[in-house]
Amino acid sequence: MNATVLSFSRVTGWGWAMPDDQSNDVFVHRNNMPAERKFLNVGDKITYDIGQHNGKPVALNIRLIEAAPVPKQNGVR
Repeated sequence: MNATVLSFSRVTGWGWAMPDDQSNDVFVHRNNMPAERKFLNVGDKITYDIGQHNGKPVALNIRLIEAAPVPKQNGVR
């Protein structure tokens, strides 16, 4: 499945993503990402396998498809 990251905390290592099919948001956690990338940014496009944890959908085998554009800062070139 594919989704867009809605939120992600680098402190806690978890967040939420909205599937492209507009189904219920899915929980994302750094433990389900490859070792070389343990964070996501809002707007990142991901692909994942769907699993369950405590009866709720959770993303497994999370892989980055497309990084979100980095916003420009005022006055910085």
